[in-house]
Amino acid sequence: MERTDAATLVYVSYGWRDFGTGHLDEVCDECGFDSRCAEFDVDLRTAIAALCHLAGDSRAGSRPEPGTWSADEYVAHCLDQVGEAISVIDNGRPEPKAVVSGLEDADHQVKSLLSRVAGTDSHRQIDVGGPFPASPAWMLAHLLHDLEHHVLDIRRGYAKLGLERVAGRTIER
Repeated sequence: MERTDAATLVYVSYGWRDFGTGHLDEVCDECGFDSRCAEFDVDLRTAIAALCHLAGDSRAGSRPEPGTWSADEYVAHCLDQVGEAISVIDNGRPEPKAVVSGLEDADHQVKSLLSRVAGTDSHRQIDVGGPFPASPAWMLAHLLHDLEHHVLDIRRGYAKLGLERVAGRTIER
């Protein structure tokens, strides 16, 4: 058997599954996300609040290593994702993206989006040209997963930056 650098291996089972509910649920074994447990009205706003807190850190502009985004870059990506989710749910297409000017605006727009979606069929089909039709519920699940996963990414980045500043030993598994 050929040896492989462990840093290049990725063991993640991220994807969408039909658990017998008639629609696809998003599950990620890396961050623990499971859309079947999501409460969008609370969880999306909690994730945005966590991003807001993390973005206020003095290290937000620092990359923990080459090729890994800084917190600022993750936040910018998350704002883009919020804009895209809003556009797909409201207009049935990802472009042009809704303009989201910051995390406070993201929170406001997500709150407004949730109130609009609450009165409609959350499983209505939206054909965005992917491998399967999306729905408002699917878009919200995907957005929530993206935000929560990137909160974890930012925390890992801050931990890595913190480890670089002190002497000690690091064990990689």
